[in-house]
Amino acid sequence: MNKCCRIFNRMQIRTQFIFLSFILIASSNILASFPKPAPPVVRVQRLSLESVQDYRSTVGTLRSKYQTQLKTESLGRVQAIWAQSGQTVHAHQLILELNHDIETADLKQAQIQRDYSKWLLKRTQNLYEKKAVSTQNLKQTKQNYLIAQANCIKLQARLNQKMIYAPFSGQLGVVQARLGQYLQPGSAVAYLSNTDTLWVDFSIPQNYFSYIKPRGTVFISSASQHLTTTPAQIIAHDPVVDENTRQLALRAHLKHPASAHINVGSSVTVLIPYGAREQRITLPESAIELSSGGTSVFVLTSSNQVQKRKVSLGFTRPDGSVIIQKGLKPGETVVILGGLKLYDGQTVSPKVMPGQ
Repeated sequence: MNKCCRIFNRMQIRTQFIFLSFILIASSNILASFPKPAPPVVRVQRLSLESVQDYRSTVGTLRSKYQTQLKTESLGRVQAIWAQSGQTVHAHQLILELNHDIETADLKQAQIQRDYSKWLLKRTQNLYEKKAVSTQNLKQTKQNYLIAQANCIKLQARLNQKMIYAPFSGQLGVVQARLGQYLQPGSAVAYLSNTDTLWVDFSIPQNYFSYIKPRGTVFISSASQHLTTTPAQIIAHDPVVDENTRQLALRAHLKHPASAHINVGSSVTVLIPYGAREQRITLPESAIELSSGGTSVFVLTSSNQVQKRKVSLGFTRPDGSVIIQKGLKPGETVVILGGLKLYDGQTVSPKVMPGQ
């Protein structure tokens, strides 16, 4: 009985082995019938030397020609708030109003006194023409009128201090005051900024100043402000170098890009032209692969295979291209688009960039 069981088990194992072998052979035939995947299409660029300008970078600060913090000039309770946080306001628009009942009453009283003094002056002038009053009396009456008129101007100015108006058109920030709140003189109400005219303030070492030309151009970049090497024109610089830092302060005018949302006070990178132009190899940023092992590119061989090669990078130019310091030679061909999923030794289908 045991011998029969052993024979049966052997036959069962042999049958399973034959069945699995048949499946493997059939699978290999099916896989062989499928066409091989086509090599990935990549864009390549043949390297050559070009004349490039070197740059030095420093940190600058975005300023607005029209920016201020609105503050109260007088004490009082907030009676009305006429503009909301984030609202766009126009020049001379009323923003906030403090209680001014007493100032309004004082002004009304002064205006009545002024009007009476004016009437009295006209009456005295008529009497003077008829020689009914003396010259001294006329002068005194005229003086009283001028004093009453000046008093009205003073009280009107005091009343105006209870109001906060927009000194220019712009966007209001967060309104800090609340209705009914009692404010002291100098209390901050809100920031007001107009970014139509932008400045960039920055400083450079004194040995850089020889490379700065009057009305010259620098380039501004900031990822947070969506500024990509935007040109700015130098409009002013301090006449003296700071004795403590040996830095020279400059200001550049930046045209507001329509697509950018600018936050005044933000830091930006300022690229300053430095030195003479040199012959360098450049590549677009899309060709550079960043990893923990450093920076590398894929170089195309004569057999349409890619070779991964480490490179040393220089600065990023205003047009977005990157200077290659080491690792590449003129005449070599590099993958500039489509290299994200490539691996070393992979065969590709290269397409040369138009214009090469």
